[in-house]
Amino acid sequence: MLKLFSATLDNNGKLPSIPVWLNFPNDIMHFLAYFVAHEAHHRGQIILLARQLNHRLPAAVTDGVWQWTKRFKEAK
Repeated sequence: MLKLFSATLDNNGKLPSIPVWLNFPNDIMHFLAYFVAHEAHHRGQIILLARQLNHRLPAAVTDGVWQWTKRFKEAK
């Protein structure tokens, strides 16, 4: 992601190349919004799958997947 941001800064805020699947403007802000929404989608899928398999995750886990600042600090 850092390489992508750097490349867009060198390219007037636009993605240096346009993926064939991209169906929205190719500026970095649209791409970042897409990336965050896509990541949230997968987090939701994991929680839903656990519920469907009768393995409800504790509230601390399901609430915690959205605590990005806390997860970032833990990753350091």
